[in-house]
Amino acid sequence: MRLFVGTYSDKIHTLHFDPASLRLEHGTPTPGPGNPSWLEFHPSLRVLYAANEMRDGSVTAYAIAPDGLAARATQPTHGADPCHLGIIGRLLVAANYTSGHVTVFPLDAQGMPGPASQVIAHRGASLHQTRQASAHPHHVGVHAGRLLISDLGLDALVAYRVSNGVLVADGPAIGTPLGGGPRRFGVHPALPVAYVLNELHATITRYSTGAPGGWLACETVPVLPCGYTGGRSGAELAIAASGRFLYASNRGHDSIAVFALDGDGVPHLHGHVPSGGAGPRHIEISPCGNFLAAANQHTDRVTMFLIDTTTGQPHQIAGASVQKPVCVRFVAEYQAAF
Repeated sequence: MRLFVGTYSDKIHTLHFDPASLRLEHGTPTPGPGNPSWLEFHPSLRVLYAANEMRDGSVTAYAIAPDGLAARATQPTHGADPCHLGIIGRLLVAANYTSGHVTVFPLDAQGMPGPASQVIAHRGASLHQTRQASAHPHHVGVHAGRLLISDLGLDALVAYRVSNGVLVADGPAIGTPLGGGPRRFGVHPALPVAYVLNELHATITRYSTGAPGGWLACETVPVLPCGYTGGRSGAELAIAASGRFLYASNRGHDSIAVFALDGDGVPHLHGHVPSGGAGPRHIEISPCGNFLAAANQHTDRVTMFLIDTTTGQPHQIAGASVQKPVCVRFVAEYQAAF
């Protein structure tokens, strides 16, 4: 298996994992413009995009080669600190966290981004006086043909659709718990259910996505142990392809919360495992479903876990030193094939 690791440095790192020997080893790193904090794969081409999270933000497209990555194009986002990317149709969309802008890039037939065709400003605020004094788009995702942007500053998922090659607003925003700060969301692979990770509250809210009026909030559950009083910052969630388990990373507690999902997709907390370092900003499940990787930003450590697919429990098996890792992505088979 091959993994690409986004960082708060000037490099994208490549790691090679051997499931037989359980060894995690370094490949050749790829230099970049700076802070390639989020990595996004093209859905059908061997292309990787990096969000360069700087005040003068940009995105870079890389061709995926057998021995690493080759930079092909860089475009400015006209916003500050792009932290996430998503693709809908032939549009690449960047969420600029600090400036509150969403930037749209048209993609050509080779997956290369052209100059920005739209820069959309989110406006508003919510309860937290410092973290939510203005808009902060944080996650770009697609559900049921719509583009959804989770905005931590607005306590909302803002919806768009594509019309004549541009994004247009698509109805009212989906509300999230006030003061919670929605950071990430994920969709159940089989049920009409979605989950929103609220960073500031360190909670997960389950939504019914098949409701007549759109997304309907159900229960909200904590991702931290009962009685925990230390620092809290929910960072990432991952849903098993089987639809039986959900995982969430906790910064401060430095753990991965393990939830079992029942027949209605309701999450039931089964416990926590140490993340293998401090500041687990991102976690991801391997395409085969047997492994989970965690990027521990504050201790320069990427940790690999073996998942017990019966119980859902992750067991730490390997690790590698990487400077300030903040995103870890498994390379899918079609992207690695030549």
